[in-house]
Amino acid sequence: MPSKGNPAETLTIGFHGLRPTAPTSLTRIGTEPAKLPARRRYRQVIAQRWSCARQPRLGGTATRRQEPAYARTQVRKSSAIMSWVALRCARLARATAFSPRGHDTLRALTALACASFVLAACGNDPGPVDNVTPYFEFDYVANRPRGARPFFSFFVTSQAGLFGLPAGRWSPAPDPLNGFGGNLGGLAGADEICSMLAQRSNPGDTKVWRAFLSTSGLFGGARVDAIDRIGKGPWYDFEGFRLAPKLADLLPPDPIEGRPPGAEPRLAAMFTGENGEDARVSTSIDNHDTLTGSGKDGRLFDDRESGRVATCQDWTSTSVRGEPGNSFGMGGQVPVGHSWPRNNVEGRHWISEHTINGCEAGVDIDGGTAAPRNDFRVGAAGGYGGFYCFALNAIPPTASEPLP
Repeated sequence: MPSKGNPAETLTIGFHGLRPTAPTSLTRIGTEPAKLPARRRYRQVIAQRWSCARQPRLGGTATRRQEPAYARTQVRKSSAIMSWVALRCARLARATAFSPRGHDTLRALTALACASFVLAACGNDPGPVDNVTPYFEFDYVANRPRGARPFFSFFVTSQAGLFGLPAGRWSPAPDPLNGFGGNLGGLAGADEICSMLAQRSNPGDTKVWRAFLSTSGLFGGARVDAIDRIGKGPWYDFEGFRLAPKLADLLPPDPIEGRPPGAEPRLAAMFTGENGEDARVSTSIDNHDTLTGSGKDGRLFDDRESGRVATCQDWTSTSVRGEPGNSFGMGGQVPVGHSWPRNNVEGRHWISEHTINGCEAGVDIDGGTAAPRNDFRVGAAGGYGGFYCFALNAIPPTASEPLP
């Protein structure tokens, strides 16, 4: 292996990969190509020094021993990128190596161009391990910067956040007093709302966000179960508290218990919003009803109409009215979960605790076990039309990770 301290060290790119070779300076490659054996002219490519492709991309004062898994992955990807660049340069050099004698200038320019390309890709001097780039600088799934909290992957939409959004590409503008109701602009609009709220609270966030909502497939799209569209986990809130390490840990084995079995106790007892705030900001309010369109298993709720009412026509309607439930909030057609449990023995299921009567926009956070029979607002039994958001490509936090 070449030493990492020699800035002039280079790599020879053959047709079978990378192997270290003797130090060769840019001057020799760029101005004296005729002195190299002809059979090697097409293979000699500068790739800066070995550490360019091996330099860990960390921030703070971390060392390679402390380097977390996501950084090691980044180093491997950097090496792969450098190998690809160098191989392309080698092929270009090969094309010019067999040109007639007297074309040394062309070969020299080829070598210089490739060297410049590699140097630009790596940086002129990677420098020490410390303070190279900020934590979590790049998201290889989205292929762009990720933001400060790569673990942030779960929240319940807050009333203030929802009602303060502008219209999006798919989502309509909410009523500033009554919210969206059941019209979120379909699943695409609901996902867009999740992304907009996440990017507001975590600038630069580029994760793929999904609303935890089921659809019937009766209105132009496919039937979708909420539990199948949020990835495999893990999921963490804005402050790094774990909701669940994997999908199975989201579903309560006991319907009465109702909280995610994989959640840390603090988060199980009180879900949080997009800014990390408790869903219930005061004990004087009742705002835990959360739209899901789903049964306790996270799949499309049986509303006796193939999901039309349960999903507010696949999240495109504020006019759908269902059959009212009983005084305990059961027997209706629009299911809601609880973002925080009513008490230790009932009102605890986060996906499907009871039903409300319809999809009209409106808020009622003054409390109540069930919606009045003539009240068809999404917030009629203690809510505002909020829903859950999950990210697909989060990175678990590490013990050494500093929060902004």
